[in-house]
Amino acid sequence: MSLAKQIGYKRGTEMAVAILQATDEVRAWAELLKSKDENIKLKALIYLSDRAYGKAPQAVEITGEGSLIPIFTNVQLNKSQEPDQTVQ
Repeated sequence: MSLAKQIGYKRGTEMAVAILQATDEVRAWAELLKSKDENIKLKALIYLSDRAYGKAPQAVEITGEGSLIPIFTNVQLNKSQEPDQTVQ
């Protein structure tokens, strides 16, 4: 029986959740981290680190025609926080 039949055909988020529920996620991530392809290992490690510890803050400069003052926005997202936006 196909996975689609086992979980019932669904779309979008519902399908993703159903597939993840039918998968051993820890084992899947461990397999990615053991990959012979260094690029796959790096991407998996970056993704997991970002999810565990949040992405590093990134400054963005916004300027445009006629702009007098550059605007810097620092956005940091953590899984336990709402977006924090600071305008200087």
